Amino acid sequence: NTAGNSQVKRKIKKSDVIVKKSGMYACARCGKLYKLKSSLNRHLRYECGHEPQFHCTVCPYRAKLREHLKSHYAAKHVTTIVSDPDTEYDHVVLLTGSAYE
Repeated sequence: NTAGNSQVKRKIKKSDVIVKKSGMYACARCGKLYKLKSSLNRHLRYECGHEPQFHCTVCPYRAKLREHLKSHYAAKHVTTIVSDPDTEYDHVVLLTGSAYE
């Protein structure tokens, strides 16, 4: 369940970023490459070294980013994702069964 989960930001240090001659940005911690510095920053803040904090309510899948969990629901389970405009939360409505069964 994603309700109540908040992603904890990690301060990014210059030593965490390596700029390759190819123009790619590399994570100094794990070596993943990114075209955009903003993508590397997101990786450093929310993914690298963090445990997944978003859990699928249908199967054991876990994600580090809310967007990845939304993609998982859409790809693996027959669902509708309803965004509540009054809150920051998305609600997943399982329409029929699951691909996990």
